[in-house]
Order: sequence, then structure tokens, then C-alpha cells
Amino acid sequence: MKVPNDELTDHIVEILNKAIEMSPKCMYKLFENRVGCRRALANDPANFQVHLNGGFPEIGLLGIINAITGGIELSNGAVWGSVTAHYTGDGKELLRVSKTDSEAIARTYGADVFVVTRETEE
Repeated sequence: MKVPNDELTDHIVEILNKAIEMSPKCMYKLFENRVGCRRALANDPANFQVHLNGGFPEIGLLGIINAITGGIELSNGAVWGSVTAHYTGDGKELLRVSKTDSEAIARTYGADVFVVTRETEE
């Protein structure tokens, strides 16, 4: 998995939030759409965020974005993408995206934060 890239993440968050402001229904549909994929994608070291739907892997836009920007790993083994989507309470409207608050997630799950790094070749 890639190390989170703050500059890239900030840029992506800015672009996505502009798009959400300009066309919220379109962006909601893009974020909610998931496409079936092969298990190889779920097992790829880039750590694409693939969801299982009835045992079958699916991936969406946010899963691809988070594979590009890098991830945050907690001591309990959970991995979070560096971009988080925020919805209304009923989940029917995408409000905005933001950089993931890794410290808040760690407090919620009672875990320590480890920024995932790539091993360097010597």
C-alpha cells in the first residue's frame, strides 16, 4: 500500500468538493456505483478498497481514489483510505469529501494509528 500523499489528497479533495457543489446528484451516483471485479483486484498490494456483495467483490470510485492516495492502518488491522465521503444521516445525499481524520478513527476503534509505508529496496 502507498504512503498517504497529503498534497495529492488535498488536491483530490478540493476537486471532488467542487464537483459535488456543481452536480451533487451526479457525484452521489458516481460514489454509490460499484462494479463487479475479479478477486485479484481485492488482493492487490495497492489495497484497492473492494467490498463484498453477496460474496462477490465490487469496487467504486472512492476505492480507486484511496488506492491512489494511500492508506492509514490501525493497530487492530483495519485499513482506512485517506479520503472520506460524508453523507446525510439517511445516506441519500453526498455532502462532501475530506481527508480522513486518522486520530478520530483510532479513538473510535481504540487502536493506534500506523501510517502504511512501502518497504524500500536496498
